[in-house]
Amino acid sequence: MPPGRTHRPLFDLMQGGPSTPRPPTATPSKPTVRVELKPRSEVGPLLEPVPTQPAPPVRVDGVRSGPLASLLGDTTVRVPLNALYFGVAAVIALGVGVLVFGVKWGRAQAEAEFEQFKLSESATAKEPLSQPPVGSGILPTTVTPSPSTPPAPSSRPADAASSRSGKPPERPVAPPAATPGGRPYSGPPIITAKGLLYGDPRQSGLNYLNLATLQRADAEAAVAFLASNGLEAIGVPVDAGGGSANNLNPPGKYVVVALPGITAEQWSKKMTARTNLEGQTARLGQVWQRDHKGSSNFAKPEWRLFKGP
Repeated sequence: MPPGRTHRPLFDLMQGGPSTPRPPTATPSKPTVRVELKPRSEVGPLLEPVPTQPAPPVRVDGVRSGPLASLLGDTTVRVPLNALYFGVAAVIALGVGVLVFGVKWGRAQAEAEFEQFKLSESATAKEPLSQPPVGSGILPTTVTPSPSTPPAPSSRPADAASSRSGKPPERPVAPPAATPGGRPYSGPPIITAKGLLYGDPRQSGLNYLNLATLQRADAEAAVAFLASNGLEAIGVPVDAGGGSANNLNPPGKYVVVALPGITAEQWSKKMTARTNLEGQTARLGQVWQRDHKGSSNFAKPEWRLFKGP
């Protein structure tokens, strides 16, 4: 295309406008804004994110005063939360265990007291030994020979004959004591370490320990053995055997009874008087049977309430 020739734009040709080109319209210029940047030191530090820190452990201060202060000093003990929770759980478990143990122990004590109460009630309901009345229970005194009373026969020849035959020597029999009504005592005598006794030395309302039921010869030997070892005992006849005033030594069996008696309170609460007597009779019974060929070792004693003759 030759130079110097102007060409119209196709848009102008289609609009049918003038052939002369339009002068370009001047666009208004925007004002220039000048921004001066300040130095970093003058603007100030930028905001930085605050780092998140983990929760500090629980701090338990040590003992600062008292006798442990000199040993621990000014120190701080750090205890983790897990250890603290575990300690609280252990304390709770220990408290529950102590509570359960206390309940069981209380029940056991209540049952034991109830058993003792039942034993005391059953003891008061027991009947005394079935035996004929043996007098007023007053211990007889030594009878002084009078002109109307013949002297008691000597028992030395009988003792010598008994020692040769191996039987216990016969002890002198005290004359029958008079009853409160003035009649002579006609019951069978009671065996004691000092001889035969017409009257029961036991006191009404006390509990006595019955050791064994033996024949008369064995009962006399047992009473003598117990007395020689510091334990007083008597032989109470069980079967009178038709005894009368003319038959002062009736045959039959005797119950060996240990003295003294104890009260119902001492028996029910197993006080020292009861336990000591039971232990002493058990020990002496073994010695009597082993070393002296005794007929019993008193292994099955029985407490009985004496209600009087």
